[in-house]
Amino acid sequence: MALVCVFAIWASIVDAKRRILPNALLACMALACVCAQGARLAGGAWLLWLPWEAALHSRIDAPWVCVVLALVVLAALAGLEGWRRSKGGAEGFGYGDVKLASCWTLALGALGLWGFALGCGTGAIWAKLHHERTFALGPWVSGWCVACAILAALPQG
Repeated sequence: MALVCVFAIWASIVDAKRRILPNALLACMALACVCAQGARLAGGAWLLWLPWEAALHSRIDAPWVCVVLALVVLAALAGLEGWRRSKGGAEGFGYGDVKLASCWTLALGALGLWGFALGCGTGAIWAKLHHERTFALGPWVSGWCVACAILAALPQG
C-alpha cells in the first residue's frame, strides 16, 4: 500500500500544480494496486512484518470485490463524463480523475469510494469558499483515501 500512496501523492502534486493527472503515474499506481491485491490473494505472509498493512488487509473488501468495484467505478464515471461532453456540457471530472478514483477503489474497495466522495465534497466546498470555478481533484481524493485507510487500520476498540 505504501507504493500505491507514493504514486498517488506524486500524481496529486502534479495535479495541484498543472491540473493534470499523468497517465504514466496512474498506470504505475494501478500496477501497484494490482500487485497489492495479488499479494493479498497469495496469502500475504509479508503482512506479518507490517502490522499496519495486516490491519488494513483485514478491514478492506476481498480482492475480487475491489476489482469489480474498480471496474464499475471506471465504467460509470467514464460513461458519465463521456455523456456530459457529448451533450456539449462543461467538463466535470477529467478522465485522469476517473482513473484515479478507479485506482483507489482497486486498492481499498468501498473505502476508495468513500475517499472519492469525501474528496469531491471537500474540494468543491474549498473551491466555492475561494471563488474558484474548478479545482484539482487529485489531492483531495488521495488525501481522503489515505485518511480512510489510516482510520480503517487503527485498532478497533
